[in-house]
Amino acid sequence: MKIFFAFIFFFITYNFAFAESKWLYSSGNYEGHKHSIHKQINENNISNLNITWKFNSKKISGRNVVQTTPIYVDNKVIIADISGAIYALNPKNGLEIWNVKLNPPAARRGITAISGKNPKIYISTKKYVIELDARNGNILKKFKSGLSLLPPIIDENKLFVATLKNGVKAFDLNNGELLWEFSLKKNNVKPRIWSGFSYDKITKSLFIVTSNPGGLYGGDRLKEDLSISLISINSNSGKKNWHFQHIRHDLWDFDLVGSPMIFSIYENNNSIRVVAALSKTGDVIYLKVKDGSLVFPNGIKKNYPSRSDVSGEQTASFQYTFSKPQPFSGISVDLENDFNHLDKIKHKKLFKIISKGKSGLYTPPSFNYNLILYGLHGGAEWPGGSYIEKDHSIIVPFNKDPWVIRMEYKDYIFLFFKKISKEILKIKLSINKIYNKFFDSSATNLVMNSKKNSEILNPWDKSNPSDSISQTLFSLVPYGGGNNFYSMNCKSCHGVGREGYYENEKQGDKYVPSLVGFNLKNNNDKSLLFNLIKKNHNDLDIKFEYDEKYTIEMLENFEKYDNFLNKFNLLKINGFWQALLDENGNPATTPPWGGIAKINLKDGSLKWKIPFGNRLDENKKIISKGDKSFGGVLTTSSDIFFATGTPDEMARAFLSKDGKLIWERKLPFAGSAPPMSYNYKGCQYVVFTATGGQFVGFKDNGDATVAYKLDDCEN
Repeated sequence: MKIFFAFIFFFITYNFAFAESKWLYSSGNYEGHKHSIHKQINENNISNLNITWKFNSKKISGRNVVQTTPIYVDNKVIIADISGAIYALNPKNGLEIWNVKLNPPAARRGITAISGKNPKIYISTKKYVIELDARNGNILKKFKSGLSLLPPIIDENKLFVATLKNGVKAFDLNNGELLWEFSLKKNNVKPRIWSGFSYDKITKSLFIVTSNPGGLYGGDRLKEDLSISLISINSNSGKKNWHFQHIRHDLWDFDLVGSPMIFSIYENNNSIRVVAALSKTGDVIYLKVKDGSLVFPNGIKKNYPSRSDVSGEQTASFQYTFSKPQPFSGISVDLENDFNHLDKIKHKKLFKIISKGKSGLYTPPSFNYNLILYGLHGGAEWPGGSYIEKDHSIIVPFNKDPWVIRMEYKDYIFLFFKKISKEILKIKLSINKIYNKFFDSSATNLVMNSKKNSEILNPWDKSNPSDSISQTLFSLVPYGGGNNFYSMNCKSCHGVGREGYYENEKQGDKYVPSLVGFNLKNNNDKSLLFNLIKKNHNDLDIKFEYDEKYTIEMLENFEKYDNFLNKFNLLKINGFWQALLDENGNPATTPPWGGIAKINLKDGSLKWKIPFGNRLDENKKIISKGDKSFGGVLTTSSDIFFATGTPDEMARAFLSKDGKLIWERKLPFAGSAPPMSYNYKGCQYVVFTATGGQFVGFKDNGDATVAYKLDDCEN
């Protein structure tokens, strides 16, 4: 009898463990926990954790990376590549079982599956959610959802999709019929859903986090909207239960990010459901699922920021600041002390930016100063955090690299020419195609290549093929900037339309200011402006040896044209941000530039905070302990967690209790998605998506999925 009960116990335990090992959603579960129940790998044996298989898709696309955490279903590891293909891999050795080619961005930030006799996989794409047979990869069904970057959610006979631009939709899982739609549009503002989608089956509540409403100038969106919000939606009706807006009238791009984490806590001996969302500002939005009320109502207060000096802009009357849960990072830069490690002469360009800089909590952008902040790529980023049920805490990777926000004017006439230039280019390419079809293509290519090589390219130009067309068209406009002096001396840097140039976060920090609206930003005497322009150039070691008379004549022509644009509402106000780098291309502020934090949600306290990753110079010397990351974390039931995503291309493990580093291994490329874990025939595996990084500071991109297990575990 004892043997019989022992067998029954073993059978139940084994099947429970096998069921739990199924990782059917890229976040581990619909509650966004990114937590593995497996605990075979622990502090005592992790030194024996080494690579057991690696899969390469052989698909790489520029600076794009795979941001998909694999799933585990039907005894298969399911992954995506950058080209839109889905693969099923053998869980023991990583060998391909099947693959299906879909269109990018298929499974951009995750995959969903259901198990059972007929296991199925669900992939979000540009137009559809596609249902695949997990056994062979055959396409079974398509749900016409529109573009979604996030994995769908399934409950009973419903499929829920968070689309990028058109809200949340529910479909009948059996016949594909649209059941309901929830729109985010309010007062002509329609924020995006790009990083967070979770579900609480107990309360039938869907949760999304929303983005900036679109741009850093808000003069055309002064009413209430649903941007930068945590929103709860009734999954049965599609009606909004409640929403909490973290940032009002956002002017900084401080999105809420990552999948909201849902769990239960005890309050007055009663179990209640709660949800935690993360922000780029380093705040934890911690609310009750039932009504959206604060778990710590005394941990929030109103902050009254300074007013904007930009024409037509109105900053929000207040913003929230949080003390409980304690923030894991912040956005304010100490302009006096955060750059003390740099030599002012060597970093002349940087300190010129800082000398005109301003920082502070919710300080609005301005034409009159450079707004310098942390937060645009963190605090938290799209991978979000991980929840540990054992002590009701969350582990959150965060970034602390500096950014500068600038305001500029854009010329609507020039923008119009840029738009039609793209259409002209399409026609030109179509004609070339027809010509090549009927005539000698080699002769045509010779003529085209000869023409291309004879052109003098703008040194700032990243060579958009339609730019030369728009510049040719705009040069015909009789405006002040089109005179001979500007064309000969200024156009090569500032552009034919005075539009200027700046590199984005994937390229660097090169910047040439726009001269559109110059007189509106500088109402000084023209002689003073001449001296200012000369000084600005000379400060950056750019020779300015031009005659004052011709320069002033050019400025007067600018003024006439800008007044014309302003009179007829042809000036567009635009804000943009750039990475603030030193002369070596590193974040300009004092390290660390990123870390990992643990927040206890029982009492809202910050338990610990550690630097994460090492920035290395060209000689492999550590120049920063703590770097930015875009990979994510995975917690486990053995009280350790795995983390990846730093430019040093390492996978690491830490103790959950204190953040102590206990293991690290070099990946083929930087981790680019949160890790996952599964159990196959008694062995625990940890899998990393390693395809590199998109931004300045990262090395080459690649195509690897890498699995680790203990050396002494045989299956």
